[in-house]
Amino acid sequence: MSQKLSNAYIIAWIPAFAGMTLCCSLICAQTLRMNVMEKIFFVSLTEDQIKKAKAVHGQQFHITHAVVCGKYGQWFGTKKQCEKYYSAWEHIYRESLFDDSAEISTYEFKRYDSDDLTGILMKADDKVERQKQKKQIAEWDRESKTAKTGSKKGFIAQLFDLLLSFTK
Repeated sequence: MSQKLSNAYIIAWIPAFAGMTLCCSLICAQTLRMNVMEKIFFVSLTEDQIKKAKAVHGQQFHITHAVVCGKYGQWFGTKKQCEKYYSAWEHIYRESLFDDSAEISTYEFKRYDSDDLTGILMKADDKVERQKQKKQIAEWDRESKTAKTGSKKGFIAQLFDLLLSFTK
């Protein structure tokens, strides 16, 4: 669930000499992306949910709990198995994929099959790490270009400086 706000235009009215106004249009080229983090849940299943999960997985499995990882999927198993995965994934992916965790006793399941969460979470974490690395490289690239060329002011910035110098 990522939201995106692309190039925004900002109109600024700046007071100048003796009540005159100067209108300038600035383009904000920065793209705002909000990554909405997911929640991880350790769920105690009801008797009805246990029956539905066993119908999908087989009666020989001792299913009592589930781990639900937001949009990434869910996994059914025993209390001990689910506690192990829940505590590991909660700790490992806290910074990158999950912002909240909870142990709950009621959860509405849409389906009762298990996903390969180990593989899914590893891929999702790799994708988040690659995005962080790309942002860091772009930042380093901008910093190196600024260092090479110096900070040259454009026409609008020079005009603002000139206007500010008259107000002093």
